Amino acid sequence: MDEADGLPAVASAKTLGSALHLNRHRLLLLLSVLLPAACGGDRTPAGMPLRPGDSLLDVIGAARLVDDPGSLLPESLAPWRERSTGTGVWVVPATRWRAGRQLTANEARVLGLERGATLWGTGALSAPDIPMGAARVWHEGELLTPHDWPEASGLPRDGTSLKDSSGQLVLSWEERKRALRVVSMTRPGALRVEYPLDPAAVLAAADPRRPDELAGWIERASFGRVERRALRLPGTGAVEWDLADVPSAVLEVHVAVSDEGWALRDGFLMRAPGRGDGVTFAVDVVHDGLATRAWSRHLKAGDGWQRAEVDLSPWLGQQITLRLVSDSGPAGDASFDAAFWAGLRLRGQVETPPRRPTLVLVDLDTLRADRLGVMGHSRDTSPRLDAWVASSGATVYADCMATSSWTLPSTMSMLTGLHVFQHGVNDASHALPDTVPTLAELLSAAGYETAAWVEGGFVSARHGFGRGFDSYDASVERDPDWSRALDWMAERRSEQPAFVFLQTYMVHAPYPHDERYWARAPGDELPLNGAGVTSGGVFVPFRLGALALDARERDYVDRLYDAGVHRMDEMLGDFLEQLDERLGLENTLVVITSDHGEELFEHGGLDHGRTLYEEVLRVPLIVRWPDGEAPRGEAPRTLLDIAPTLLHHAGVAAPESWLGSNLRDEPSRASLRVAQLGSWGMAVRRGDLKLIDLAGSPEAGRSTTAQLFDLSADAREENDLAATRIAEVAKLRAAWAEFKARHALPDVSADQAAPMDSETRRALQELGYIDER
Repeated sequence: MDEADGLPAVASAKTLGSALHLNRHRLLLLLSVLLPAACGGDRTPAGMPLRPGDSLLDVIGAARLVDDPGSLLPESLAPWRERSTGTGVWVVPATRWRAGRQLTANEARVLGLERGATLWGTGALSAPDIPMGAARVWHEGELLTPHDWPEASGLPRDGTSLKDSSGQLVLSWEERKRALRVVSMTRPGALRVEYPLDPAAVLAAADPRRPDELAGWIERASFGRVERRALRLPGTGAVEWDLADVPSAVLEVHVAVSDEGWALRDGFLMRAPGRGDGVTFAVDVVHDGLATRAWSRHLKAGDGWQRAEVDLSPWLGQQITLRLVSDSGPAGDASFDAAFWAGLRLRGQVETPPRRPTLVLVDLDTLRADRLGVMGHSRDTSPRLDAWVASSGATVYADCMATSSWTLPSTMSMLTGLHVFQHGVNDASHALPDTVPTLAELLSAAGYETAAWVEGGFVSARHGFGRGFDSYDASVERDPDWSRALDWMAERRSEQPAFVFLQTYMVHAPYPHDERYWARAPGDELPLNGAGVTSGGVFVPFRLGALALDARERDYVDRLYDAGVHRMDEMLGDFLEQLDERLGLENTLVVITSDHGEELFEHGGLDHGRTLYEEVLRVPLIVRWPDGEAPRGEAPRTLLDIAPTLLHHAGVAAPESWLGSNLRDEPSRASLRVAQLGSWGMAVRRGDLKLIDLAGSPEAGRSTTAQLFDLSADAREENDLAATRIAEVAKLRAAWAEFKARHALPDVSADQAAPMDSETRRALQELGYIDER
């Protein structure tokens, strides 16, 4: 235990709840809140000790709710929301939502439902805990029989679903629990459902919530492509904290406004964006009974996240009450607008620099291990990285295996420490289940500030990647600039350590033709007219079998890929150089890797995510250690070893479900290394023997039978031994089945939806995943 830093020795955990232990500082804060209440005194302490880098979001239990109107609805609509049939029943309005949208706290209150209910489809509502017989259902104005309405409705029944005459789903239910599972409207007003509510729940929804409920007001909030952990307040509301000794000259805040407009249409309460007039944000300081406005700014919906630094220097070392205020817009109407406060970190002079290292994880998407100079490539693709490795003494791991051959499942493994079959995110429609802790969540719970800069697509927050990050920026850029990450790390003015995740598609298709990284003699004619491998030019047409390439054209595409590696090397080299200059390496752990590689015609294809050969599974793994003592890199590794390594240096034990090991230790379970492709494909490596089984593969033209390779004699996987070594094929198949059965997580479900928005669709189209022609 690092007593100087207050770092706990966190026990291994199977769930997030058992891993989120408090460090000594946070424990003092918690006790300062709980002890007065336990002794019968005021539940809010006279003051709290804080340090530079602490966030008020982490001590929300010590806050007081000063003002809360209870709803964003204006008075004209509030009575409708509370309209009753006289039997303690509220009417759930028909609404329009995108599939799988999770209700916010206020929306749940507006609808009269418990927080956590999920809306599905167009105007759909999921309420699995409400007994079917307790709901009163109308369809086209006709009341259906409460207990046996599926049979008595007169509508076609298909299993546990009820459909209208056109075959559209109206209702479905869970037979085993006899509970209403999904309500889906074919059109607004076609269906109405009434649910009984406990009178106490009605009062709780109408009255201001108690301070001990403020933790439920913190949620993940996305504006633009940036997701942050934020405190949500109504358009008129305030919370406050008592600070015993102001430790910092600045309070860093990020604020944004959400448009929550509603309107009555044909007797139904419908979402109607654009009705709000914004929120005025303010920070007040109360000292010696005098309230001073330290900062204020007015924002409207659509302004996105706005950052500000609130000057607290006049109150340094003094006891104050710090109050966050959200107020109505210029029209004096607080209806329909929600205020989001993020960051809320104190910044100031650092007296005790963090002793735990800064952790930096860099994911160079689609980078093959064999295309780097430090891995023996013949072309000069990575001069900056090669030089940095030599000067920094970084460890280069010769054999690292990805957990899949495409971005979403493999990156999720990187950031959760779990195999694909454990975290369940193996399809574009999947999101990480709430029961699975992420690396960022574990580090945040251990006192780390966390931030990420990624390029969207399959690493967008909609899949759950943003969980645990104070800020998850998925802004898409043609030429990414990581100077923002450098500025953030160097200028934090914090006593807390930091974790940064960076991801780029610079190596990913489509490969542009960039003359800066393309060496050719004057007058040389380039194949394909010198074009880049764009979605419409080469990449997708070749993948779909609509374009054949000769040997010269394939070599051109191969060199385009290497030019992309060289272009990436320039950006990475600048970042590593500035990182060394601004932070130093003595207390910084840097991990550089990739989520998967790329096939460049080795087995007849161009792309990834369709096979499990070495060119798509073997990825670079380079680690610069904070103490400069580099272990040897000969042992076989997987991407699962990254998360345990980062946790180890943070002083946190890895959850028991994680199968990777600290890179400074011998591989604990590396006798069997596996990769997964969808739910139908797998690759298993034991020593030099590798089994690939794509049985059930949807890819036309690909082998659907098992293949066995001896990589010691056949590194390019050209000699299939499966037909002559049947027993070894059976053993590896059995080993995979036993491995999967033994380590699967029974409480993880892969059916958590990740709806695709239009911006994500466009990003995936640009990356060649979606062909819209």
